Parts: sequence; C-alpha cells; structure tokens
Amino acid sequence: MGNLLKFNPGSKNSIPVAIPPNRVYNELSLPYNNGEGGEVRVDMQKYIDRLDQDRRDSESRMEQSMKTLKAELREDRQQMEQRIEARVLEDRRLSEQREERMDKRFSESMNRIDASVAEVQTLKWWILGVCLATILGIAAMVITVVSG
Repeated sequence: MGNLLKFNPGSKNSIPVAIPPNRVYNELSLPYNNGEGGEVRVDMQKYIDRLDQDRRDSESRMEQSMKTLKAELREDRQQMEQRIEARVLEDRRLSEQREERMDKRFSESMNRIDASVAEVQTLKWWILGVCLATILGIAAMVITVVSG
C-alpha cells in the first residue's frame, strides 16, 4: 500500500484509502457504507489545507505553551533569586549583630580588666603605704622605748 489516508466525515467509521505515491488527486470519490449506500466526495486540497491548519494550530499552541513555560520559569527564577538575596541579607544582618554583641562583650571585658588593673595598682600603693606606716610606727615605738 502507498500513502494511507483516513477520512472521517463525521461518523464512527473511518475509511482507509490507498493513494499511490506517483498520482495526484484533487478529488476522490469513495464508496461509503453508512447503511444507506452512497459515495463521499473528498476534496484533497481542502483536506491537506485542513491538515496544514491543524499543524499550524498545534505549533502555535506549542509556541504559546513554551512562552508561558519560559515566563513561569523566569518568574520562578527571579523569585528564587529574591529569596536567596533576602536570606543572604538576613544572614549578613544577623552576623553583624553577632559581631556587634561580641565587640561589646570584648569591650566590657577589657574595661573590667583595665578597672581591675587600676584597682590592683591602687591597692598596691595602699599596701605599700600601710607597710611603710607600720614600719615607721614600730620604729617610733622602739625609739620611744629606748629613749625613755
């Protein structure tokens, strides 16, 4: 069999038609049994035009689907980039807050250490003063006892 066409003129039955590849038909008369007998005339050019139109419609629908899909993918990508950017900014903000807290704690610790060092220095001078006063007091008692 050559090229096989199926034509359905609005009924349940399809009529397979063998068309030799070396012949061109503009119109085809087919016996068709719809219970009453008769012939169906098929204009081949109209049929081919209809097939072409169906193909163009399918291509158009596919193109539109691809455009829609591309737009959705672009929108999803942009939303994902926005979410990632927002997350990065949030992480950066949290990191800066942590760094500020750590700097504050470090400064407080350094201030406490400086205060402790100053206190030790002051205490050292007080201890030295008390020792010196004690030594002078003992010396004064010894001098008083010895001279008197």
